[in-house]
Order: sequence, then C-alpha cells, then structure tokens
Amino acid sequence: MESHRTPGTDRDCATRFPAPPPSSQPSTSRPLCRLYPRELVACVQSETRFRFITDFGDTAFLLVRVCAEGELLAGLNAAPTDREPPLPSPPDADTLSDVRRFEAAADAASSEPFDVHALRRLLRQGAYFVAPLRKRRAAMLPSSARITLGRAYDNDVVLRDPSVSQFHAWVEYDEKGCFFVGDMGSKNGTCLQGRRLEPMAFERLREGSEVRFGNVTAFFCTPDLFWDALRKPAAALRTGT
Repeated sequence: MESHRTPGTDRDCATRFPAPPPSSQPSTSRPLCRLYPRELVACVQSETRFRFITDFGDTAFLLVRVCAEGELLAGLNAAPTDREPPLPSPPDADTLSDVRRFEAAADAASSEPFDVHALRRLLRQGAYFVAPLRKRRAAMLPSSARITLGRAYDNDVVLRDPSVSQFHAWVEYDEKGCFFVGDMGSKNGTCLQGRRLEPMAFERLREGSEVRFGNVTAFFCTPDLFWDALRKPAAALRTGT
C-alpha cells in the first residue's frame, strides 16, 4: 500500500515543538520526545506507576502524531476526553458477537512484540498527542459504548485533518478489556498495520498497533507501558524488574 505522508509531521515537525517541563527523574526516564497534552505529561512525571494506572487503567491510549501549530493538534487540545468518564453502556448482543468473531481472527494472526524499548524508539521519531480512549460528555452519542473518531467536534476523539471524514472510525472494547477499531465507511479509509479495513468492519488493536485515519497516523498503547517508557530507569529494564 502506498504511504501518504502528512506535510511537516516527522523530523522537521519535532524540532519546532517546545520541550515539556523538565522531570525530576534521572535522564534515562525523562520523556523521550515532545508530548501533548501537558496535563497528562505532568501526571506521568509526578505520579507513581500505581497511581497512574489507577487513573487510566480503565482505558488505553492513542498516540497521535502531530505537528506544531497545526489544526490537528489544536483540535485535540480543544476537545480533550474526560478525566473522570461516565461508565459506557455495554455493547448489544450483535456487537458482542461481531467482537468475538473478529477477536478469534485477530488471535490467529501473528504480531511482532512491542515493548518498552520499541515504544521509546517510536517516541524519538516525532511529536505525539496522547489521547485516552474514553467517552466525552460533549460528544455526539455520550451514552454509546463506541468511542468515535473523526473531524467533527462532536466526536470523542477529534482529528482535525482534511483527510479525515466527519465521522471516520470508532473504537470499542469487550468484556475482556480487548480493544477493537472499525471504519465508519470513511472516504479515505482506516488502515491497521498497513492494511485497509473494510467499511463497518473492525479488528482487534494490540500493543503498538499502527492505525492510520486518512493521513493521520496513531499508535495503540496501554497506560502501564507508556509510564514504563517514560519513567522506568534503564537499569531496571535490563534486569527485568
């Protein structure tokens, strides 16, 4: 599949970002790149691993590659997800049957391991907005179990990019805590690990999964791995503690 690069998203973008506030942690555990939003970066720098996972353990993160002073970053900052979300409604029976079918297919597929070292290498490549996958009270369907993503401001995750449809994709999770991404029939499509999803079909997200919404690139990440990548000392990683 041909790769589409959004102008100003990689090395030239990262050099224009102001750096986050310095951390009190050793240099090996400081943030490895320019991260947004600042409030979440501050949580990583100040909270223990247990407290951070307590705050965000109900969800997962999308690491959205962004550029300074762009509409994509502005939209994400203007419509953040709620820190204390309402409980989502459980998926209906049809949704759960679809989830189980696609979960079985995903489990049969092999994937490369994605660990702390892989995440640190990824974060060195550019600047990212860390979007918790949660419902937003101001979104279009606050009572729905589906977390919607798109260009319109009444999505749960707002992606203000011309290549993204108004209502582009959705994410949901099942009773086992497995996350899935689906395409809403968008114009430019949703790609998972370089493969375009069929409209209204969805597949399982795994640690480090690359998702492309139009020309917007994001990576799936759990809170514990994210905290470890930014805070865990290199010595602890070598010893596996």
